[in-house]
Amino acid sequence: MEPNNPIFEYLRCLAGLELNEQQRAYHAQRLQDARPVRCSLMRDVFGPEQSSFLRVSYRPKIRECYKNASEFLRLTTPPGGASWLFPQPIKYVEGIVYSKAAPIPIEHAFVKIGKKYIDPTFELALKEDPRDCLYVSLIELDRDEMTLLQAETWHYGDLYGYKFAKEHFQLIQYRHRLL
Repeated sequence: MEPNNPIFEYLRCLAGLELNEQQRAYHAQRLQDARPVRCSLMRDVFGPEQSSFLRVSYRPKIRECYKNASEFLRLTTPPGGASWLFPQPIKYVEGIVYSKAAPIPIEHAFVKIGKKYIDPTFELALKEDPRDCLYVSLIELDRDEMTLLQAETWHYGDLYGYKFAKEHFQLIQYRHRLL
């Protein structure tokens, strides 16, 4: 753990709040799962063919990081994605980012390519350099697991929270409540 990282200070504060037992367990687990990572520029991760494909096919939007990261996986992994062009393992990542743009760390989704991380939302939608931000990874999912969890929740995002609740509190799947 990085002692001076504001994300870890934020997580420790949340874990130290006087909350109910389930909330304390959730925040303690987030602190335990948190792993600092660094994001690279996409141009340092992708070759010219991959970059050209993404310029034409991928349009991330501001305030849609969960959808942006999810769609990146759908576009680049099987079935149906351009996996021949992106042979390295690709994962959907939920975590926390701290940047100059926000006064506190914020929940965020980004992508892991092989052993490197990229942030399409910050780099392409916000036009910010992700190397200037601090990141923490909480959960990394392959396309199948991400898709399954999204099908259960019927939305993008907070898959970490949903998976935690499902595993620890026998959460009834959202879709069964709606039926």
